[in-house]
Amino acid sequence: TPVLALNDLPEKLVIPAGLDGQINGISLSQEQEVAVIAGHVAASSLNRAMVIAPESAWGERMAFAFESAFLHEDREIIAAARYLDSQNDHSVTLERLLKIDESEARKKRLENTLQTTLEFEPVRRDDVDVIFLAATTAQARLIRPQLRFHDAGDIPVYATGRVLSGQPDPARNQDLNGLRFPATPWQISHASREDIPDLDSIRNGSLSSLHALGQDAWDILPWLPLMRKDPDFSFPGQSGFYRSLRSDTLHRTPVWAEFRRGRPVPLAEGG
Repeated sequence: TPVLALNDLPEKLVIPAGLDGQINGISLSQEQEVAVIAGHVAASSLNRAMVIAPESAWGERMAFAFESAFLHEDREIIAAARYLDSQNDHSVTLERLLKIDESEARKKRLENTLQTTLEFEPVRRDDVDVIFLAATTAQARLIRPQLRFHDAGDIPVYATGRVLSGQPDPARNQDLNGLRFPATPWQISHASREDIPDLDSIRNGSLSSLHALGQDAWDILPWLPLMRKDPDFSFPGQSGFYRSLRSDTLHRTPVWAEFRRGRPVPLAEGG
């Protein structure tokens, strides 16, 4: 009997006798999700990245996962920083990352040399193609507007799926507009509060990704034999598209979304 485990299987798992090739894992692995983000960014020819993550164990895991998947061929991390979740103003961190502080310092040196006050507008660095942001919804609501304020609003920003709380809040999420992230098909098709079923297990959408994963786990079971035989077969689930790339793991491909008018919508082709 095929076995589907609701988690990633340990690399050194000893398969019980008689179950070789019959045990598979399915999960919403955040490290796997970040690796998919890095692959998507690289496929879009965005080769110079800036990494912004919280100063926490989770933040370090996400930054490491992105850098491990992104740093191949000619791609490079231009700058990286950690922010404190307890702070609301991240201007000092962002000014350093964007080298606005260096621009201010040049202005002061020039004023001292000329002994006069100059009309001046700080200029940010121009060698960044993309920003990877590891953040919760609340953190991203602070950082995204501050990036715009520091003249970095035109740089594509990719965040983890955690940036979508699942609870529709278009008014407060206006600050997230333009933010790109991997989502589940269920979240995209239930982007409005009136679309979300009145079920305690979903809690107004906050547990929607787990709800979708549970539904997929049930629906995938009959397809496991075919998925093992045909690695090109992709199962269209509510939490993503699944393929059997290894004998014990189902690889999830999310759908791509961005915030528009405070709501998650499918990311335009080529985005």
